[in-house]
Amino acid sequence: MNIVIFDKHPAILDSVSNFFSQKEGFRIGGIFSSKSDLVRYMNTYHPKIIITEFMCSDEGGLSWVCQIRKINPSSKIIVFSAHNPHLEYNLIRSGADAFVNKKSTISTLHNIIVDLCNQELEYRREKPVAKYLTKKERSIVLQMIEGATSNDIAQKMDCSIHTINNQKNHLIKKFNCNTSPELVAKLFRMGYIKI
Repeated sequence: MNIVIFDKHPAILDSVSNFFSQKEGFRIGGIFSSKSDLVRYMNTYHPKIIITEFMCSDEGGLSWVCQIRKINPSSKIIVFSAHNPHLEYNLIRSGADAFVNKKSTISTLHNIIVDLCNQELEYRREKPVAKYLTKKERSIVLQMIEGATSNDIAQKMDCSIHTINNQKNHLIKKFNCNTSPELVAKLFRMGYIKI
């Protein structure tokens, strides 16, 4: 699996690339501290996995993730950052497949990459099933993307928080996911929700 890593911190680049270069099935395609160098690389090669830091708004932020997605639509984009994890839904809306906090272990990053690749294999093997979102489900998911809590959604939809939590859990099971952010990412990839 071809991986590229973008980060402005040499220690991160070295530790992440050393870890993955020792893992079977992974190949480091490149390590980059310059956006322009990474963009040139991505325009020529199409890495399977792109690990990128999330940059502050003056350096691109969410638009950087959008740019990566436009250049390499089939790559898995993992944002590896110490920035606020509450950005996860916005990152997914921008095209990221996952967010991993830099406070996590390197093994967590590895496990998320493996899970993303396994999901892709499962998705390819799945028999075409006519899964759809009801109007209520769509409303809940769109509010989740906007950062609404279950309580916020319940108040807006005039129902109990337990109903909303049950509906979220139903959606997670319906689309074979483990978490709400994973559900949102999968719905984007499957075309149920547009950016």
